[in-house]
Amino acid sequence: MGKKIILVLTNGSALSIVEENEIADAIIEVWYPGQEGGNAVADVLLKIQSCRTTTCDILSFCK
Repeated sequence: MGKKIILVLTNGSALSIVEENEIADAIIEVWYPGQEGGNAVADVLLKIQSCRTTTCDILSFCK
């Protein structure tokens, strides 16, 4: 129907994302990504590299 929504969280502590979890099709949590964090997230979103080689952790990729 519409476009998929991917929520990218860049934070350093726990968050309550109950409503966001209902809306988003995917959630990516990035903890202290460093200066290459943006490139790492882009690589994961574009499936260029697997998450094992980046500084991110995919909590839920597709519902």
